[in-house]
Amino acid sequence: MFDNHHSARWQSGLKDAEIVYEFLVEAPYTRYMGIYLINDPPSIGPIRSARPYFITSSLEYDAVYVHVGGSEQAKSDIRTLKIADIDGLSSSNKVFFRKSHKKAPHNTYSSMEVIRATQEERKYKLTGEYTPFKFREDEADIEGNIANKLTIKYMKNNTTQYNYDEEKKVYTREKDGKLHIDEIDETPIVAKNIIIQEAKTKVLDKEGRLEIQLVGEGEGKYITNGKVMDIKWVKKSRNDKTLYYNPAGEEIVLNPGVTWIQVINAKTEIIIE
Repeated sequence: MFDNHHSARWQSGLKDAEIVYEFLVEAPYTRYMGIYLINDPPSIGPIRSARPYFITSSLEYDAVYVHVGGSEQAKSDIRTLKIADIDGLSSSNKVFFRKSHKKAPHNTYSSMEVIRATQEERKYKLTGEYTPFKFREDEADIEGNIANKLTIKYMKNNTTQYNYDEEKKVYTREKDGKLHIDEIDETPIVAKNIIIQEAKTKVLDKEGRLEIQLVGEGEGKYITNGKVMDIKWVKKSRNDKTLYYNPAGEEIVLNPGVTWIQVINAKTEIIIE
C-alpha cells in the first residue's frame, strides 16, 4: 500500500510494480496498491494503511498484503479472510523503518528483500494461486479512438494524467500536474496498459471512509498504444478475478508491460484527447 499524500511524494519502488491500482480514499486523496511478482525494489514506500476495497483487489492475486494498519473494517476483513498480511503496526523495525527525509506518518518504508524474508519466516506460501491477466506475446494496436492524452479528475485538486510517448509506445504519468517519478532514481513512471474501471462509490462516515463496490459489473475503458476502447467489467464474488471485456464480449488481451488500473466513480471527469 503506497501513500499518495503530497507529503509522501515521491514514492520509492513504485516503478517496479507490474500492476498498480489507484483508488480514492478519504477526500481528496487517492492511494496506490502495487502488485509485484518478479521485481524486487531495494526500497518500497512510503507504506500506508489498508482499506476493504484494496483487500478485495489483492484477493485476486492470492497476495501477501503489505500495509501499516488500516480502517476497522479492513482490519476485520484481514482477520476474517485470513489474509497473509505483513502489518507495520505489528512488525519490528527491521521489517518497517522510518526515513528522516519525510515526516511521519509519510515516511514508513521497507524493501522487497525484507518482505520476502518475512513471508518465509511467517510460513506464508511462496506461490500464489490465481487467474492472471491475458497478455499478448507481441504487442498489437487495438481498434478504437485516439488516446494520446488522458486526464482523470478524481477531485478538484487531485488529477492523474497520462501522456503518450509515440517513440517508446508507453504512457508517461503525471500527478497533479507534475511528472510522476520514482524516488529511487527519478525514473518517470510509465504504463503500457491503462484500465479505467467505474465503480459505485459512497461515503460511509464523517471520517470520509468509502465503500467502493468491486463485486458486480460496470463500464470502463482500455487504453494502450495511443488508442482507447470501451469495455465492461465483471466480478462475480470477492475472491473472483475481475474480467474485462471488449465490445464484442471477448476478454481483453493486454499488451506486455506495466498495467495501471484507475478505479473511478460515476462522477469522476475523464478527458481523452
